[in-house]
Amino acid sequence: MSSTGHINVSVGSEPSRRSTRERKQVEHFGHSEPTTELEELIEAPKPRKTAPAVQKAGKRASGKPSLWVKLPLPTPALPQAPFLPSSRPGTAPEVKAEDYSEGQGGPSSDNTKKRSAALIDDDDESELFTPSSSREQASKRPRLQPSASKPRATPKAKTAVKSGGDNRREPRGQPEVWAEVRQALCEALPYYQAYQSGAYSWGSEAGKGGYVYGFLLDNDNDERGYMDEKVVITRTGGGVKINVETGHMEQMDDQSSDSSRFTIFSNNQREMVPIILIVGAKNEHCATRVPHRYKVLGTFHVTDSWSERVKGKTVCRVRFDMLDLKASSWWGVKGSPSPAQKPDYKTKALVKTCSACGTSSKQRYAPGWMCSNDKCAEFSKINRQAVIEPPAFNQVFIDERNRWPRHIKAPFPLKPAPPTTFLNNPEMGTSLSAWKGMWEEPVERTKVEFHGYWRKATYELFPGNFITHYFANQQINRQPGGADEALEALQGTKMGLKRHPLENSPVEGEMLTRHFGINYGLPYKFVAAPDSKGFSEAPPAILDALNHLTWAGQDAIQDGSYKPFNELLCLGYMENQKIGMHDDGEEDLGPDIASWSLGGAASMDFKIKSKHWMAKDLTADTYNPELWVLPGSQAWKMRIAANAHYKAGRIAEFETAKAELFKFLNKDSEKRRKNGPMVLTLELRHGDIVVMHGERIQEIYEHAVKPKGKLRFGLTGRYIKPEDIPVEEHWKGEFSIPPEKVYDGDLALFRAHFSDEEEEEEEKEKEKKKEEEEEEEEEEEKKKEEKY
Repeated sequence: MSSTGHINVSVGSEPSRRSTRERKQVEHFGHSEPTTELEELIEAPKPRKTAPAVQKAGKRASGKPSLWVKLPLPTPALPQAPFLPSSRPGTAPEVKAEDYSEGQGGPSSDNTKKRSAALIDDDDESELFTPSSSREQASKRPRLQPSASKPRATPKAKTAVKSGGDNRREPRGQPEVWAEVRQALCEALPYYQAYQSGAYSWGSEAGKGGYVYGFLLDNDNDERGYMDEKVVITRTGGGVKINVETGHMEQMDDQSSDSSRFTIFSNNQREMVPIILIVGAKNEHCATRVPHRYKVLGTFHVTDSWSERVKGKTVCRVRFDMLDLKASSWWGVKGSPSPAQKPDYKTKALVKTCSACGTSSKQRYAPGWMCSNDKCAEFSKINRQAVIEPPAFNQVFIDERNRWPRHIKAPFPLKPAPPTTFLNNPEMGTSLSAWKGMWEEPVERTKVEFHGYWRKATYELFPGNFITHYFANQQINRQPGGADEALEALQGTKMGLKRHPLENSPVEGEMLTRHFGINYGLPYKFVAAPDSKGFSEAPPAILDALNHLTWAGQDAIQDGSYKPFNELLCLGYMENQKIGMHDDGEEDLGPDIASWSLGGAASMDFKIKSKHWMAKDLTADTYNPELWVLPGSQAWKMRIAANAHYKAGRIAEFETAKAELFKFLNKDSEKRRKNGPMVLTLELRHGDIVVMHGERIQEIYEHAVKPKGKLRFGLTGRYIKPEDIPVEEHWKGEFSIPPEKVYDGDLALFRAHFSDEEEEEEEKEKEKKKEEEEEEEEEEEKKKEEKY
């Protein structure tokens, strides 16, 4: 049997689980003496059932902001049916405000009203509700005599909209998730934590790596907005301010198609990241009554994004389709027909190409086609005429249905997981991360792919050296041997996890690592050889981890260089414990590493090592323009540009560029810099897997892991060269898993949810989309060649 491991024999039985009183947690975790051993992690008690929130005198009984989740969604008496597209209601719903403050006297002073109006943010997409009285012009007050005391203005509570005067039609059902105040919405939902803006997004400021996760449709006075049961059309954020004359939010400045507020929606569209939409009571495009202040609509995806001219201002728009086109929606008109169970995916709006700029786009409006390139002379014109009045949408464009690949699951569940009272909640600490990865130049994300229900993104840090992030979801985590089961087992199994002494302590006396650990398989120098146990001694959860990591390594590394992992390091992190910047570039390690993240969320940061980043040895006299420049190192762009001039024979330009380079490097701020910025940040959630491939990653880069929750496990598999390990230790790296239990990425689960016909249709659509993308790339190349 080889020490590199193979898969052909059965494994042992399930681990025993022992419950422990809470006081034992303090005994194990509350102290940091060198002799303290972490015998076991505490199994969490089952969460208690949470009673529905109760309101008293206009506020929740506890007095704290809260989000209401109704479980289960009540079945309507009438057949479920879609929302019938209709014209915008002739009159806006009557909006009433109620003051929820207690023990307050009369109305606020005019000065208080002025200050309240001044607090409204110009870029607030939702606009905090302001009573009409606060927008009236304040009358001048006579000056007070010096002897008179100036009365303090009575604070006025935030107001909430009540839907009692809403004269729209009755919806067929009730929302599953809703809230009456914005704070409750933002504090309870992991996919929406934007207190002022309409879109909750995450990513780099330039929008390169950003996505939108939640989008609020509230005080939208957009005349061209649209909403039915399956389709939503709205503008993106930016350029909106209050019109002091009307008191409404209006487009005052141009939006830009280059702005990150727009490009992040394009990222969602291109990389198929769904968005959860929320509607507010002040949204006039919803044709049915809105029963609460904020209601979660459902999960949608971006199908189209474009720019157009509205009342002299450039506006950026997006069109959303609901993911599940066959199901009815709660905001549909009560008694309306049911949605088609076989949506028409073939009928599409006409696509035309602008003769002025060559940009192709759909016909979105009934009167005719318009160019959506905001840099074109024919931008937003129909038949060469500027559009004055808001035109009706092209019904074919509205009725378009776009198939969402069923294997792509939303990063967040619509209903947040109920809070648990202890450690084993797999959602703990993960509320701010899902499908997130931020990268900066020179890191390049080469592709986003899917393996069954797994979503994976690959980042190339160095030619031939890459990192692949596998994003888990509930369907995957709940499977036998999956992340949920492994997390439970690790908390109830006595494995001997403990804090190990640091080899090189920076202070006098012994210091321990800031995490608990145990090693299985061939000895890894992270711990002493006697502390490494053989895989034959490992509990099933460890073998499950090795099974998952072996699959991920084989799937990510397909150039024939992958070698099965023969070592697994299990680290446990309690609150505020972490592992700092380091690399895994020991001589006895192979070039491939994979890690499985269980429990709380964590950030995994990568940066170039200081010795490779700093340009401290460069001088103007000895500078060699023929030497290779490491992308991402100090002033790397300036150096590459200067070198290009030299290689092209443009000596004068090279000397000028070199002078600018060393002027920059000789600045005191640059001389003091010892480290470069993070080039890649991965946000890890429960069940995620990360694979690192290539020796240069460990040689040039270093990484750190910062857990965010109360408890997290990191299980890392490596290949250790057997020739560097004593023969008597080789048995520890031998492992075996029966063929029927070899993990394949849960393909059986994936295939069980698809019929052969559906799979064939999706394959055809993939091929068609691939052909269209290739054609677009060819056209782009032709344009570049012609321009050149």
